[in-house]
Amino acid sequence: MLELEDRLRRLAGEHERAARVPAAAATVRRGRRRRRRLAGAATAVTVLSLLAGLAGVRELREPAARELPATAPTAGPTRTMGTPTTAACGGPSCSRAKPGPLPRGFEPVEGTVVAEGTQPGYRWRLVIRRGKLPDGQHELVALFERDDFAPPVDLVTLEPVKLSFVVPTRRFPAMHGIVTDRTALVRLRVARDGTPVAPVEVRPTDGGTIFPHNDWFVAFLPKGTELYRIELLDRQGRPICSEQVRKVKLPGGSESIPGGSCF
Repeated sequence: MLELEDRLRRLAGEHERAARVPAAAATVRRGRRRRRRLAGAATAVTVLSLLAGLAGVRELREPAARELPATAPTAGPTRTMGTPTTAACGGPSCSRAKPGPLPRGFEPVEGTVVAEGTQPGYRWRLVIRRGKLPDGQHELVALFERDDFAPPVDLVTLEPVKLSFVVPTRRFPAMHGIVTDRTALVRLRVARDGTPVAPVEVRPTDGGTIFPHNDWFVAFLPKGTELYRIELLDRQGRPICSEQVRKVKLPGGSESIPGGSCF
């Protein structure tokens, strides 16, 4: 019983001491200790926040590629180069392509080819035609063509025709003409450097149904000669008519003008 009372007194004393208000010095000391604990905790929180912020900034500054696994670069699509159509040319030994010769030939024209032949350097042909004009007259056309790109020579006249011809030149010594169907021989008198030489004689060809009243002829003068007179002879060798070819000086040069009894 006595032990129980002693134990109760001790418990009551301890309870009384715990219930007392602590002294001021003790309160101050406890407050200081609490502030230090709070300050330490706050400092720790601040340091942790700063470290977290720096880690975030570092992650933002570093490229995202560092987070990805490194991959080997892949080659792009292969580009196929076409074969060059021409080879580069340079230096004196380079052989350049040269234009080939132009195709030779006759131009398509209206009419009938009545004669053709060959001269040194070219081929030739004669094309003739006859047409009716609105006034009822008939036009006779004789065209002399070459295949060497020389311009064709037209001879155009009206019926009735006794003699019509193209005056030849030294550059183009070929001549052709239309004569009356009574003509058996065409005599061409030529000269070289002003001196007469042997004449050129040709027999005309019947114009047939194309030239029902006329004949035609083609002649080639000797090189270096010029025509100065043309004579038509009938079947008995009698002259039908003759024409003298003379040169007339004009402002742009000289012109050969025939004159005589055939016109």
